Amino acid sequence: MSWKPKRWKLWVQVALAILLAIDAGLAIERWRMGVAASQQELQLRAVQLRTEVAALRANLDRAKQVRQEIPVIAGECNQFYDRQLLGPSQGYAALVANLGNIAQKAGLVTSGVRFNQRKAGTHGVVQVDATAVIEGSYSGLIRFINGLERSKNFYVLDSLDLASSTGGQVKLNIRLHTYFRT
Repeated sequence: MSWKPKRWKLWVQVALAILLAIDAGLAIERWRMGVAASQQELQLRAVQLRTEVAALRANLDRAKQVRQEIPVIAGECNQFYDRQLLGPSQGYAALVANLGNIAQKAGLVTSGVRFNQRKAGTHGVVQVDATAVIEGSYSGLIRFINGLERSKNFYVLDSLDLASSTGGQVKLNIRLHTYFRT
């Protein structure tokens, strides 16, 4: 076999030129793909930003609407306070009388009624926690709870704990809270 170094060198140079051309073509294609991908990412980000802007505008419109409704809401809150919450002149005596009246109508006996007043909060109301032991029939307890719900005063029943049950009579420890206007 004849081995000609000049021919071999020429083949190597041609092969290297082809490899460099392929490499340059691949580099150009990768750059174009990168540009296309970044354009696609920018378009996707633009869509996301438009969506966020639309959501923020909707929130702003809702906030403006709420701002306009604040006087109406404040009036409704004041009406609620006046109708549902006991005033400072009525106080605990009215609360005891109301709870006693509800229990009496339900055929229950109450005992150990205790109150705990918390610090004055916002909006001129004070939370008053009440605990009591009530005793009577199961149906009487249901009527009592129904009476709390239908009372002209606002009560939140926190818990009912069974103390004992004998001869068809149920004894419960109840915990509820209400509010006084200050």
